[in-house]
Amino acid sequence: MRAAGYAVRILADELGSGTPDPEWLPVAIERQWVLITKDDRWRYRSEEKQILIRANARSFIFVSKSAKRDEIADAIMTALPKMAALLATQPAPFIARILLAGSVEVIYPAAKTGERGG
Repeated sequence: MRAAGYAVRILADELGSGTPDPEWLPVAIERQWVLITKDDRWRYRSEEKQILIRANARSFIFVSKSAKRDEIADAIMTALPKMAALLATQPAPFIARILLAGSVEVIYPAAKTGERGG
């Protein structure tokens, strides 16, 4: 992503490894960072999901457990135009997932009937 001209921040580099979510999330939101994570628990655990929502986060979750680092990078690079379009049109908070094929789907807030991500 850096090679493509995007400003990338790595949480461990910025705030230290192992920083608890309630500590780093407000900092990330204050700095207007877009969150990209492979931490899938945000999708399934109500408490973690509510942290993102209450923090007004703009977040993308990569959802393949078996993908290798290069595959994740390729999927995110493929997804970047869709992510940029979503950032321009979807008010915060939102949670979207990135699939291995590079598609992006909003999972919060739930899409209205007949709407789908791409």
